[in-house]
This record gives sequence, C-alpha cells and structure tokens, in this order.
Amino acid sequence: MADCFEKSELTSIHRKKISYLSFGINQFGNNATVHSILPFYLKRARSILLEANGDTGYSGDIILKVSHKPEYKSAQIKKAEADLAFIEEHLANCSVNQVNEYNEIKDLLNKTK
Repeated sequence: MADCFEKSELTSIHRKKISYLSFGINQFGNNATVHSILPFYLKRARSILLEANGDTGYSGDIILKVSHKPEYKSAQIKKAEADLAFIEEHLANCSVNQVNEYNEIKDLLNKTK
C-alpha cells in the first residue's frame, strides 16, 4: 500500500497519480485503517480535480495543458465528490493538516464546477 502512495508522490503527472492511488485504494483499502487510507483519498481527489481542469502535471520546457469535453469534466467532478464524501465521513480521524487539505480541495471543487 505504501508503495502505491510513494509512486504517486514520485510523479507529477496527475493521471499516473490517480492510477497509483486508485490501485492502492482498490487493492488495500478494505483491510486498511481509515487513518492510513485518508491520505490516498485526499491526494486522489486533488489530482482528479487538477486533471479535470486541464492541468496534466507534465512539466519541463513545455507545460502541457488540455481542455476536456464537458461530459468528461462532469464525470471527474463526480469522482472527486465521492472521494470528498468519504473523507467528510471520517473528518474526526483527520489531522489538522488533513482537514486543511480537505478544505482546500473543497474550494478547488467549487471553482471547478
């Protein structure tokens, strides 16, 4: 599980981050404690919203931005909302930093809509 999180931290590309984090959640989430799985949901929700807004995460000489069809963006927003709903259910288990990150992601969600 930690390996998936570490791999997501090593890449700046949001689609890769989402893939690593989703794999971690799907494979290990059922047996993990809420406290250990919350960072996965926080990171994935942020990456989903950034990617939906056209930020690919690619960097270098050229920064790649894309625009998505409204249907794709809407589907991504729903995924991020589901992650945020899970986090909201477990806010009591979050650290102060995680609550702050959750609030930042909620603001990003509102700006994305």
